[in-house]
Order: sequence, then C-alpha cells, then structure tokens
Amino acid sequence: MSRMNRPLVVRTITANNSVPIAIWLVVCLLAIEGVGNLLSIPRNPYAAWWLAAKVLFITGLLRRWRWVFVLFLFVATNHVVGFFQVMPIIALMNLALVVAAASAWRYYFPSQQARDLIAKPYVRISELDDGQF
Repeated sequence: MSRMNRPLVVRTITANNSVPIAIWLVVCLLAIEGVGNLLSIPRNPYAAWWLAAKVLFITGLLRRWRWVFVLFLFVATNHVVGFFQVMPIIALMNLALVVAAASAWRYYFPSQQARDLIAKPYVRISELDDGQF
C-alpha cells in the first residue's frame, strides 16, 4: 500500500479540559470572601473594589483566562507577603490559595505535546513512528 492510500488514524486526546478540583476550591473560597466583602461595603466602601476583583478572578479562572490566572497568583502572593507579619492566619490562607491555583498551571499553560494533540487530532499511519502505533 502506498503512503498516500494509508487510512487515517484518530489520535485519542487524553487531555482533560474540565476545570481542575483545585481551581474549584479556589473559586469557592473566593466566593465566600466575596460574600464577606459584599456585607462590609456599607461600613467600608473600599470593599466594593475587592468584590469586583473577586468577581473578575472567579470569572477568569473558570473561563481559563491566562492573564487572570497570572494576575491572581501575583495578587495572592502579595497578600501572603503583606499579611505575614500582621495576620499570619490570613497569610496562611492566601498561601493555600496560591498553592492550589499554582497546581493547576498546566490547565492554563498546556505542554507543547498537549497543544499538538488538540491542534492535529488526525494523522496518517505513515506519519506515526513505530512506538506510536
């Protein structure tokens, strides 16, 4: 059989595109903090800005916006450093958020191999190496 007549093979894409559990944990904690921000707006109008930021973070993390993911890691890391001396428990909570979000790095920045699988799901048998087929 010539190379051009060989049938197509469908690659199995094993990449899971669902939102990781760690991101759901971060989103739930941000939502709980957002409720606290909402309730404190009458006493502290500045809390409205943090509520808006949490809405942006929740939306961006769930919609897989890379820039929001990086911005969240930056802001949460700054909170860890900023609250470490004043309120260590708050710093520890923010550190847990950073670790949980950072564990989902490959969800927002997939490896080259995963991007190749998504971009080219069909290949000819002649294109496959011995180990792939």
